Amino acid sequence: MDVPGDFRFTQDELREDIAKATAIFVQRVLETVPRAYRPKLAEAREELVEALRVTEDLTELRPEVVAEHPSIVRALRYTAGPPISEEDFRTVTGWPFTPSPNAKVVRNSASAVCEAVRRLADPLLFPWVLEDRGPTDKEREAAINGTAKVLAVERFRTERRGGASKEQEALVRAVLAKEGGLVEVERPVKRKTGHIEMIDDLDKGTFSSECVLHGMKCDVPVRLPDGLLMPIECKVNSGQKNGWKRVSREVEGKAARWREKFGSASVVIGIMLDGNFDLGTLTRFQDEGYFIFWGHDPHRLVEFVNLHTP
Repeated sequence: MDVPGDFRFTQDELREDIAKATAIFVQRVLETVPRAYRPKLAEAREELVEALRVTEDLTELRPEVVAEHPSIVRALRYTAGPPISEEDFRTVTGWPFTPSPNAKVVRNSASAVCEAVRRLADPLLFPWVLEDRGPTDKEREAAINGTAKVLAVERFRTERRGGASKEQEALVRAVLAKEGGLVEVERPVKRKTGHIEMIDDLDKGTFSSECVLHGMKCDVPVRLPDGLLMPIECKVNSGQKNGWKRVSREVEGKAARWREKFGSASVVIGIMLDGNFDLGTLTRFQDEGYFIFWGHDPHRLVEFVNLHTP
């Protein structure tokens, strides 16, 4: 598809891109999710087996055991029903961020950890804890598998959230350097409000990795060859309902701040998209003056750079 000179795409063109991006997203999920999730499930199961072995199926969950084996706490936290967040767990128990065996802070919080695990144990997965007895073989296996699944899902989702956006940012940087002819530079030295406070903090024809642009995180800040500042925000979205929220809440506030600081005539806002977004959202943001790019068609970003190269 040819790229229009004003970079405003028609409704049919946007529909076509949405369909392409959605199809790519679906295929990626079907191929990568099992490959990424299953090793985490196996790892989580091993951690649960070890935690139950060390504590004799939680029947010998004592402070001295926890203090000597602090690594088991990461799995024990997921025995709660429902699982308690890491932040809540630290608040309740005083458990440190980097526990070392028998460290003072570990010994001091071990009793609270034991108490929390006993009181919060999921009654369906760990009925023997509430009944003050040992588990049957079937109960133990069900508890291990059920808890490992929850733990693996949480780790998978955390990795996926960060991984998708980082991959997208890496794609943008590679396209700008290899095909757009721009030069990647080190982030400017951080000041009170961030790394970039003046347009000239980036030389013309350069870009950097993620940094703080006038108090707001920017995925890929770009200084186009003609001098315009172009913050590019990278968004990967799985469903149309959340697409509006992601682009609106995460981009609009930043764009308004950047336009106010640098001037609407000196800054252009780019959005690199992957996944499933609804047509109304993209139409509205084109009306707001944002420039839309897609991960499946990086040529558009290159063409945009070319149009802004004297």
